[in-house]
Amino acid sequence: MTVLTMKSGPGDHPAATTAPGRATGPESDGAIRRLRSGAWPRQVKVEITRIEHRLQIALVKKKTARAQAVAEAIRAHLREAQDVIRPRKESGGRFSPIDWYRGTSIEQAYRSLHAARVFLLELVTDEDIDALVPGVLARVQSCLPATDPQRIELEKLPRADKNTKRAKLIRALERGYAASDEAHAQVRRFRNVLLCTAALIALFTLLLVCAVTLFPKAVPLCFQPDITTAQAAARGLPPTASSRLVCPSSEQLLGGTPLHPTGLDVWIVAGLGLLGGGVASAVSVRNMVRSAAPYDVPLALALLKVPTGALTAVTGILLLGGGFVPGFSELDTQRQILAYALIFGYAQQLATRYLDNRATSLLAEVPSKHTPLTQTRSLPPTDAPEPPSPEAPSTGSVHPIRPGEATTNDPAAVAGAGAV
Repeated sequence: MTVLTMKSGPGDHPAATTAPGRATGPESDGAIRRLRSGAWPRQVKVEITRIEHRLQIALVKKKTARAQAVAEAIRAHLREAQDVIRPRKESGGRFSPIDWYRGTSIEQAYRSLHAARVFLLELVTDEDIDALVPGVLARVQSCLPATDPQRIELEKLPRADKNTKRAKLIRALERGYAASDEAHAQVRRFRNVLLCTAALIALFTLLLVCAVTLFPKAVPLCFQPDITTAQAAARGLPPTASSRLVCPSSEQLLGGTPLHPTGLDVWIVAGLGLLGGGVASAVSVRNMVRSAAPYDVPLALALLKVPTGALTAVTGILLLGGGFVPGFSELDTQRQILAYALIFGYAQQLATRYLDNRATSLLAEVPSKHTPLTQTRSLPPTDAPEPPSPEAPSTGSVHPIRPGEATTNDPAAVAGAGAV
């Protein structure tokens, strides 16, 4: 039976000591029982447990001082990753928007796991090294382009000497993790740009709507369709009645009381624009590629499209009223204004589709934190030239000419052959 004793470790982290021959890890003290909200802390927790068990198995046959030093380095990285996934109230802090914006906790957790995995290669057997080569090459090929010199050199790893294969495998894994972490950092920066842009557009649209609400005549969203002679005669209107006012909130009937723009008009147009932007975001997010990245880029795109739809709806109605859209006359009814506001809200997809394409390309190129995507096609090896095919003679080859046989370069022979 193993007896556990608690002692104070570095950084006030309780560490457990067991009987000789048993490895101590970050999970042995049972300190971590609750995790932060989200999916990525669960993934990190599973990986910590997996690496710890693999470390214990690797240390069964290795009792050297170097193996113990490598094991201590692995446990140090696992403790760093485990400290990050603890709830903030247990670690003495609160939720920090700056930490969420910069992705500090996520990057620290995964980079610590990557470092622990790299150190773990120092302890695995030679048979495990040969088995790990395809997976490491797949990660490198999914992160680096086919023309990258480092990738070309690392693709020779299966044919490397056994004495140097472990060191080259460690270097390949480090290069693959570095490229993967940089790709995830690009996704995080792109998400932050989308969120900042969405916040600015939402703030500008809110200020515009509030200003137009206070001064509705400054930015009129109403239309004045002409009254035809037949309509005036049918209603018994005087010949001076040439037009009427149609607004998003109400519509002046023929011969009715004259209307004026109100502050409710801009709220109706902006609201329908929000609805159109929401429909567009739902369609674009549904068609977007799925990714295991911890940064929710589709949500950031949806938050950008909704306020952009409100802004484009107000702008579109203003352009129609100003006559800047060729082929469109004055809108005749209130329903037409409402329909166009909804269409303009959805039409922001014409401008934001470039962001959709950029997000799709980024998410498609970024490998997963655990399982790499399908690698790109690599270049053919350049160290050994391809042997010529035995069926077809090589270009420029010389074969003996039989007696009476003419070469194809002889014009006379060609002419003679054609005459036969």
